[in-house]
Amino acid sequence: MDNAFKFVHDHGILLESEYPYTGKKGNCAKREGGFKISSFTDISNCKALLNGIQSRPISVAVDATNFNTYHSGVFHNCATKLNHGVLLVGTKGGDWIVKNSWGTTWGEKGYITLLGGSDSSKNTCGICNVASYPNK
Repeated sequence: MDNAFKFVHDHGILLESEYPYTGKKGNCAKREGGFKISSFTDISNCKALLNGIQSRPISVAVDATNFNTYHSGVFHNCATKLNHGVLLVGTKGGDWIVKNSWGTTWGEKGYITLLGGSDSSKNTCGICNVASYPNK
């Protein structure tokens, strides 16, 4: 995620209306965009992640090795071998609410709930190990 934020810092990013997603492999036709970020902030522990999610979505890395079996409920069948980037969008009852990129037919309409504990302090699937968000 940090590499993506570095790219947006250096080159900017285009609106989807300016450069629509095609779903096909190819070369970038445009590399410069009008929207840039000034920096990004890394988070590396559960307390800071819990504080940060109160005001913004946060990019996180997780161990998604067993995500393919997820349909609903609170998930905790994972280790902490980080292998997938997702978006932490909030908490519910202390659990982590995560948006995945696998489409709305996966999980709970594209989302997964990861065990978080009463104060979202559980590092389920390594969610607290590598997280970051952009700054304007």
